[in-house]
Amino acid sequence: MAIVTLLTDFGVGDAYVGMMKGVILSVNRDQLVCLDIRKPIISEKGELVGAIVSIDRFGNLITNIDLKRLEIFCKTDTGNRLLVWIGGERISGLSTCYGQAEPNCPLAIIGSLGYLEIAVNCGKARSYFKAEKGDIVRVMTTEP
Repeated sequence: MAIVTLLTDFGVGDAYVGMMKGVILSVNRDQLVCLDIRKPIISEKGELVGAIVSIDRFGNLITNIDLKRLEIFCKTDTGNRLLVWIGGERISGLSTCYGQAEPNCPLAIIGSLGYLEIAVNCGKARSYFKAEKGDIVRVMTTEP
């Protein structure tokens, strides 16, 4: 049995990726295993685990964790506090604008495409965290 890894730069919302996976599996479905590593999961520790799937020209880290999945995970009506971990660094809370963080400080924000992004106000998150595509991002909640 072979494992096929499909790595693309088509983005998180492009239907072409799904079509390519379908074609690959149609070649010999019984002999291939397709692992979808682009979908966030809930870990054994109860964390929402995603990955950096893109880095924009400003150095912001775009994850594969969308707002809907984040809201369901956090159960926003309970008042739980959001914690985002990247590498060994923790970001507390979800900002609604970049200015909520001090200059050169990191923040977590929902970007214009509806995905969790990690940014640095007046800086580049890519450099700040020494991050690359594929790096793991963990989200957890804690009581207020």
